[in-house]
Amino acid sequence: MSEFFTLRLNKVRILDNREWLNAAEVKIISFVTPGNQGLPMLDDYQNTNDNAERRALIKTAAEGIVSSRVFTEVQNVKDDTTLTFGGAGVSLYTAYQIPIDLNWSLTLIEIDTDVREIGERLTGLVESEDFDNFTDEIISTVGAEANPGLKIAFKVSKFFTQAVGRSLAENKDDQIGMYIESLNRFEHYRYGERKRDAQRGVNGNIFVDYTIFGVANLDWKNVSSGAETEESA
Repeated sequence: MSEFFTLRLNKVRILDNREWLNAAEVKIISFVTPGNQGLPMLDDYQNTNDNAERRALIKTAAEGIVSSRVFTEVQNVKDDTTLTFGGAGVSLYTAYQIPIDLNWSLTLIEIDTDVREIGERLTGLVESEDFDNFTDEIISTVGAEANPGLKIAFKVSKFFTQAVGRSLAENKDDQIGMYIESLNRFEHYRYGERKRDAQRGVNGNIFVDYTIFGVANLDWKNVSSGAETEESA
């Protein structure tokens, strides 16, 4: 028996493409952080009082979060355009365990930079002075909590989301929109499913459609043979 979980982006409506004369080249960058799942180094955070060790743990976690990013590029985007990603949408996160909580940050920018260069610049942020200062802030504010891993993972994910807009866009007018969700299983997808349409972004310039789907007690042998034995989580 096993579980299955996925977060899918179905549509994004863009009101203003941030390009004055032409159609825009839009980069969609997503960070999904399921609590401290997949970041076991944060489990050791509360077992040490050495700030140097804590900095190293946060840095390792940050490198993992950056490597899990998802890039999508869409060209020739005009004002008031709805981007679709096929009938099933595009998968932003898939796992074989339903997470207890889920933090998701989605950023859209109008920029001509190649996605490979964007990835390199994001990776470089881990070594930046801004990240060092951010790490010190985490240590001073989170260290005493009983389960700091969850909050650290969310803070790191949010740091990179905000940094995308600050350091990758040439100016603030190139930032098309940002969407942030902080969800937990008990309130938001108790039975494994959640579907939301036209969710307003932070600045009101984008509207997001997404789907969460999770299944527990899944018999993979029967699934692979075509039998339907799934039970909702």
